[in-house]
Amino acid sequence: MYFKLEKEMTPIIKQNAVRIFKCNAVSEELPVNHRIVDIVLSQISFSQQNQFEKYRTALNKLSMAELDVLADIYIKRKVSIHYLIKKLRLSSESIKEMYLKKLIENGLLVKTSKFMYETTDWSSIKIGNMVAIEAKLSDWKTVLAQAVDNFTFADYSYVALDESICLSNEVIEKFIEKNVGILTVSGGDKLKLVYKCKKNRLTNPSDFALQRMLLCRDLICNRSKWKLL
Repeated sequence: MYFKLEKEMTPIIKQNAVRIFKCNAVSEELPVNHRIVDIVLSQISFSQQNQFEKYRTALNKLSMAELDVLADIYIKRKVSIHYLIKKLRLSSESIKEMYLKKLIENGLLVKTSKFMYETTDWSSIKIGNMVAIEAKLSDWKTVLAQAVDNFTFADYSYVALDESICLSNEVIEKFIEKNVGILTVSGGDKLKLVYKCKKNRLTNPSDFALQRMLLCRDLICNRSKWKLL
């Protein structure tokens, strides 16, 4: 094999994958649902990062439950109280007291009508596709299962394997059946796209929204989990 440890492949994967997938943000060892995803890439667009500084304190103060609610609104940009009642299975009074009051007071939401709520300008940050990559030296069965788990939030899910491992056509077919892409890493610091997967349509709406909300928060709050390139 070209590599002794999986972590030796990580810099090569990051360096080349951002080019292959046209991304400008990367996270390494990203926590998702009690798991750690090796590498996640995304494409982010916004006007000026410093225009969001006024929201740092507010976003840093949010609990995970509050982030979950805000994430759903962030994806939709505006929601009705009736939608939130159905989504959260709480009364309108409880939703206003537990979530909306704090989000409005901190400038993250505005009430635009009797029943409608909308995110403020921090939500102008646009997050494109998320690409999850799991690296393994040779254990394709384990890494395939990990890649499938990433369907909960990722638009595209890939595995990266040591190029010296020869995958049979039968094994490659298993990845194709699961819609998991294949990358191989060589000793010459090269990353090869072996199988390009299709866009995932099996995301979990809550996980999909939360991971994008967390990326947005980390960008605004200058946290270290996500890095702009």
